[in-house]
Amino acid sequence: MHLMPDHPFDRAGEACWSPPDAVFECAVRASSLRSAVQASVVVAVMVLTVIGPSAPSFAGDESDATAGSLNVRPWIEIGGVAGDRDDGSSRLETSLFAPLSQDSDTLFFTQMDGRFFTDPDAREGNFAFGLRHVADDVILGGFLSYDGRYSQSNNYYDQVTLGGELLTEHFDIRANGYLPLRDEKHVSSDGDILLTNTSISMIAIQGYEVPLWGVDGEVSARLFESTDQKHQLWAGIGGYYFDSRDGELDADVFGPRGRLEYHFDSPDSPWGVTLSGSVSDDDMRGTRYEAGIRLRWMLSEPGERDTDPLLQRLSDRIYRDPDIVIGDRTSSLRENVMDTLTGVELERVAWASDSADLGTAVGAAAANTLLIVDQDYTDQQIIDGAENITIAGEQGTFSLTGVT
Repeated sequence: MHLMPDHPFDRAGEACWSPPDAVFECAVRASSLRSAVQASVVVAVMVLTVIGPSAPSFAGDESDATAGSLNVRPWIEIGGVAGDRDDGSSRLETSLFAPLSQDSDTLFFTQMDGRFFTDPDAREGNFAFGLRHVADDVILGGFLSYDGRYSQSNNYYDQVTLGGELLTEHFDIRANGYLPLRDEKHVSSDGDILLTNTSISMIAIQGYEVPLWGVDGEVSARLFESTDQKHQLWAGIGGYYFDSRDGELDADVFGPRGRLEYHFDSPDSPWGVTLSGSVSDDDMRGTRYEAGIRLRWMLSEPGERDTDPLLQRLSDRIYRDPDIVIGDRTSSLRENVMDTLTGVELERVAWASDSADLGTAVGAAAANTLLIVDQDYTDQQIIDGAENITIAGEQGTFSLTGVT
């Protein structure tokens, strides 16, 4: 029997709980300055390792250009995206596009992207290889990408993305599929005490981050083009569906997405700019609005790029979902509890409110009982009762632990 005058119990069930499987992690949070440095390093490494083989044109050596072949040139982009929510999803973006091989009608290329979110723990990178083929008045293409991301809980997830595209001067069709390579991860534990007149138990609530598989698609069209082809306005409409392999999500990730982009680009200038806006809606993330700007630097001299409108599209960026989609899942389990101080499992509850004295109440209680005292006993007594009885007053809290 365990007398606990200093550990009263709140009758409403407001108990302090420390789950047996709680995991405590200590992570060093990156600063925004560190994220900016990381972005600069990523771009520098990209330029040195990938752009290097394409650099002879800067020195005036045109011997690498084969007569009759395509003339796709590499580029670097840097920009930012701002969202309408203060959830850490606004981000700095860097991208590199570089041709690896090209002949008269086929381009093999790579595109690398880095995203550094305002939440310092969240960052992502994509490394893609793609193929585009010019067939009459259309470009048929596809790509395979490896994506890695640190979530807002500083967990690492990765996936494989496979995409296909049909590009023309006036409209595009795109579809992508996403396959995560890692399982869900536990990120939180919580619980509620369930107290009745005769029993006490705990509802343990576990939270998980879940990387989602999914598909998306889009049809886009050119709404406007200036006579000198330097200014273009494009609009796209599509949808997406994501789901979990590990269990039912707290909310569906299925909905429409729209995109509007203005491009300024000229074959006579190494610089280009894109202004973008997008809206999407699903049950998990709600309606989201984003606006962004990207500045592009073409790594070529004026006059080196193709002037044909269709062939210029060979150097378009890959369009896909901008990050690894992570969902939320919670599970609950009812379990018995034990007194954290004594280690006694509490199987039942009794109340000492109707007994003439405390000894009578204790004597009537069975083993492994939580006896809640809600009246005053002033007389000195010799108390005898069953083993493993925890006695507590009603005007406070004490610690309970779930029994798994």
